[in-house]
Amino acid sequence: MDFLHVSSRELSPGTVLKPYGMDLHMQRGLNVARLVIDFRPEDTISMVFVAKMIEWQLNNKISGEFANMIVEHMLEKTRQQMFPHRPSRLGASFLFPEMAAAQNFIRHYRESRSYVYKCEVESDNHVTCDMALINSHNISYETDSVTEMEALRERCVKYWTAEKPMALPEVIVPGVVRISKLIART
Repeated sequence: MDFLHVSSRELSPGTVLKPYGMDLHMQRGLNVARLVIDFRPEDTISMVFVAKMIEWQLNNKISGEFANMIVEHMLEKTRQQMFPHRPSRLGASFLFPEMAAAQNFIRHYRESRSYVYKCEVESDNHVTCDMALINSHNISYETDSVTEMEALRERCVKYWTAEKPMALPEVIVPGVVRISKLIART
């Protein structure tokens, strides 16, 4: 099966994609989210509480990246508990199953020039999930409500369940992904 990759940079055929990773700042925030979420009773945690704990720990202003840290932790926790057979997002590459999904991603999430590449994938262990369920733009972390965390937990389960139809399918691929050719430029 052919998969597509969207990049803001021009890449040469044969280039191996760098898997999704986090810089030290994001890793520290993810660790704070893990500690706060995993060691408090679930009915006492709100998105804003976790975001404020990350802000306090990192001496930073609350921003959308805190929502990303919370979402990534909840996704990984849900995967480990309920879907351990699915590949982790952490250290994976994100591809698209078809051109329409790549174009939808570009339309909603890219402000600059984008390149769409056909890719060669070495792993058969991949899963297609709905990126729209976990986009931090759709998740409020400013309301001090336990309901927001409950809604996020439900979205994470639905994400890993990988039911169709999907608003924005993304393919999570562990292992080596290599660019084979440029197929579109926007």
